[in-house]
Amino acid sequence: MHVISLWILCLLLVSPVISKKHEIQLVDNGYTGLKVVISDKVPETAGLVDRIKTAFTDASSLLYSATKNLVYFKEITIVVPKSWSSSTQYTTSSGSVSSSMDFLVDTAKPETGNTPYVHGLTKCGGQGLYAHVTPELMLTSQSIGYGPIEKILVHEWAHLRWGVFDEYPSAEQPNMDENERFYNEDGTWKPVMCTEKILGSNLRDCSNSRSRCFVDPDGKPESDCQFCVQVPNSARASLMAFQWISSVVEFCDENTPSVDEALRHNSRAPNDQNRYCGQRSVWEVMRTHSDFNASNTAGTSTKSTTPEFTVVQEGELRLALVLDISNSMNAKIVGPSRLQLLQDIVGNFLKYTLPDNSDVGIVTFSSGAQIVTSMTTVTSDAVRESLVQDLPSTAFGYTALGDGLLKGLEVLNTTANLNGATIILLTDGKENRRPLVADVLPILVSSGVTVHSLAISSSSDGQLTSISQATGGRSFFYSESSTSTALQDAFAGILEESSAPVQIDSQSLSVQGGSPVTGQFYLDSTVGLNTVLQVIVNDTSSVSVRVTGPDGTTYTDSSGSSVNSVNRNVAVSGTAAAGRYTYTVTSGTDLKGTLIVQSGRKDNTTDGLVVRSWTSEKQYSYGQSSTFTVYASVLRNKSPVLRTTVTANLENEDGVSVAIGLKDDGVGSDLRADDGVYSGTVLPRYVTLDGRLSVKVTAATTDGTAKVLATTSGSGAAPLSGSGNTVTLSNQENFQRVSQTGELLVQNYVPGSLPDVIPPAKITTLSLTSVDDTSGVIQVTWKAVGDDIDDGTAAVYDVRLSTDINALMTNPGSTTQLTSQLPTPKVSGQVETFTFTLPVLNRDGRTYYLAIRAIDDSQNTGELSNIVSLSLVTDVNWLPTTTQATQTTTPTTTAIPRIVYNSDQSILIGLSTAAGVAAIGLILFGISMSCCFGRWKRVPPRENLPDDVESGYISRRHVRKGHSRRQRGYNNDHADEIRDNRRSRHKREGYLDVYSIPGLTPYDHSYSYHGSSSSNSMPYNMYR
Repeated sequence: MHVISLWILCLLLVSPVISKKHEIQLVDNGYTGLKVVISDKVPETAGLVDRIKTAFTDASSLLYSATKNLVYFKEITIVVPKSWSSSTQYTTSSGSVSSSMDFLVDTAKPETGNTPYVHGLTKCGGQGLYAHVTPELMLTSQSIGYGPIEKILVHEWAHLRWGVFDEYPSAEQPNMDENERFYNEDGTWKPVMCTEKILGSNLRDCSNSRSRCFVDPDGKPESDCQFCVQVPNSARASLMAFQWISSVVEFCDENTPSVDEALRHNSRAPNDQNRYCGQRSVWEVMRTHSDFNASNTAGTSTKSTTPEFTVVQEGELRLALVLDISNSMNAKIVGPSRLQLLQDIVGNFLKYTLPDNSDVGIVTFSSGAQIVTSMTTVTSDAVRESLVQDLPSTAFGYTALGDGLLKGLEVLNTTANLNGATIILLTDGKENRRPLVADVLPILVSSGVTVHSLAISSSSDGQLTSISQATGGRSFFYSESSTSTALQDAFAGILEESSAPVQIDSQSLSVQGGSPVTGQFYLDSTVGLNTVLQVIVNDTSSVSVRVTGPDGTTYTDSSGSSVNSVNRNVAVSGTAAAGRYTYTVTSGTDLKGTLIVQSGRKDNTTDGLVVRSWTSEKQYSYGQSSTFTVYASVLRNKSPVLRTTVTANLENEDGVSVAIGLKDDGVGSDLRADDGVYSGTVLPRYVTLDGRLSVKVTAATTDGTAKVLATTSGSGAAPLSGSGNTVTLSNQENFQRVSQTGELLVQNYVPGSLPDVIPPAKITTLSLTSVDDTSGVIQVTWKAVGDDIDDGTAAVYDVRLSTDINALMTNPGSTTQLTSQLPTPKVSGQVETFTFTLPVLNRDGRTYYLAIRAIDDSQNTGELSNIVSLSLVTDVNWLPTTTQATQTTTPTTTAIPRIVYNSDQSILIGLSTAAGVAAIGLILFGISMSCCFGRWKRVPPRENLPDDVESGYISRRHVRKGHSRRQRGYNNDHADEIRDNRRSRHKREGYLDVYSIPGLTPYDHSYSYHGSSSSNSMPYNMYR
């Protein structure tokens, strides 16, 4: 044994280690472990690798200065596809090293273009899954309108690593009103930005300085109005908004006197950073991250920030199966023994799941370990059958886990390269023979091998999880319930990032003797190769299985002699057509078991439809207020799939399961609606046992209602011109997918009922719908939250209003409470509407700030919502000079109490009013004289702009109770398309046009608010 260990150690000294566990660490201010993966869909491009090196070198320097010399990129691995030509600059890996990544360089899609984004952001301060950038962006970011690539990379890194958000207007989504490019404050409409030191103008067309903005019939800026940034500009922040401005090189910080005024955060702007992070600045969120704790002190200004690059080329999958054959594997709870299950499930894995051209070896261990099959390349069905025949048929002896892992390293080392190789460790016991796992683990970590562990039963070794975590692998748990699919799901989950077949269905099966069981599954057009249905029951002596395709073709049992008597398989020959398949299982006796369907991708040049799942925690400490979240990403070719049913199944060590629905509605644990990330909160009442918890996610649409949202699916840097997103919907055919999330460890469980101490979720969807500047009528909307976060229905809303935003944020209970005509809370996820009135006697431009909290029936109060600012517009630059009188029906409103004046104040007000009337009379007299002498010309009315129809996605005006409001929604008559009917601009006959006044040029003078000014310099067009 010691000889083997010494041999392995000597091997590691001469074998270059490219990748240990994929975990980013901060060492001496520098990030190590960063991985940039070039997708296999990117054609070999001269200069791309060198450009990536240059871009990240420049980004590292910018990151270091922007974070006050605290962090930079120190070590970066670039992974190139195996389809590219080999190069002496590349180190070849043994298998896939791209299953986890930080930056993905992938091809652009026609709908999204080159807009970068981070996918998988789930909360403020949380970490995303990966940042997506295109090769074009890497090579030509400046020329295609996104600014310097190094600024884009720093922008995306801030999203990915620290969980901060964009400070420009939110990207357009199908469930939202138009982008909130402006907010209502101080009697005017201000552009959404951070900081307020950015110079620019409010125009409908940034290339035309005369295209002045006005408010629309809802009292909001016209839909095509935008803030046009002045060039050149002197603003220094923020990298999370206007990263393309040459002077912008820093992040916004808190708005306090101790912070440089040029960096102070604008907490009032309705952007995602304020919405999701409680009005906090980027730096305030960053400081809560461990990267910026007290132990990380600033480096010197002369420190070299040039990263060390390693370029790795992916190889074919290289895999060692390390299988437990100790005596405990003979145990038989219900149905087949553990060893029989091993034979069945591993046999099906070798026969149907392992990709072609993979290299695989087999190791078994009991009291010692032995290599059963040396590394073999899978090139034919005959090779697969031979590997199945090599699986063990007897079990005996003790459990030498450490020796089995060492033998796994040995069998992988045929080519003297362990980097990127994989070990799948399957066991039911605890180690009781040397070498111990503790002795072997450092060798495994140093080798670069990834170990995935499959634990059978609660008696299996608790070290399995730590082995997988230390080597960057995944850990899975099988409860031994006769209806559990966890073991089959685990093998599919291990290879879900590879070209292996996709798991379509996974469910329990119960057959009563003489009564056939029928069911169905759906194949979509992205799959269909090597489709097989697998049935495992405790006795197949009288079992019959058949499958009927959408064209009526019937397929029957194709198990063959190599699979033992507890397994039946039905293979669909050739390429299976898309559509509904039905299956029938009959038996002469009562049976329980499982049913699995898998099918291969038709086209590996596209992503296809992919479901990935994960949990917010790996360990869960049970308690009356503790929760965790299950997430699932459902994408088709990187675009979000909407309106599908996603469910998380939690199976404890006793085999007891509970199902949790996951939603993509932007409520509670779900950060953003319609981003393709479905979320579900696991409350304490759903947890019933200590120990391992197996988590599986299913996603399915079987009624034709799913849609694909063709837009980016996360946060990202905006271009100079346009939003970068075109929101379109297309039909998604019926489909099914299964994703095995892995195991989660539950601790400190205590039986018994729990008090209700979990409050409703924070409302993050509060939005200003309409403003009537004449009557002061305001309408806002938001999405309802639940009783416990997003579960159930809240009891009541607490609506607060104040002219002091700081008081509202820090002590909302001290501010004015609105109680009249509040809506009764609806079921979580539904839209609420509230209408009330602001006082209009004094048009002094004062600003009110509105926020909401939900309260449940146990008086648990949710966090304060995002804040909306309200102000009756007095800025004449936004208002036409005359308006048409209209008759309206007064809606039911909540009136804000008006100020009561004493007698002295009344006298002063009367005198002021008289003086004001006199002044108005003089002005009118002057105008009439001017008209008499022909100095003024009536301006022809502007023609209404034609409606812009973009296929099915509707922007329409609803007139309700005497006022109009814009509402976006899906057109039920055209559910497969999107139509964007932009509102025709309201008539301006009789309006005084500033352009007709002799000698006056629009925006000749700058105006300031909170330190921000606008000018008539020719700007860049920031937003669509």
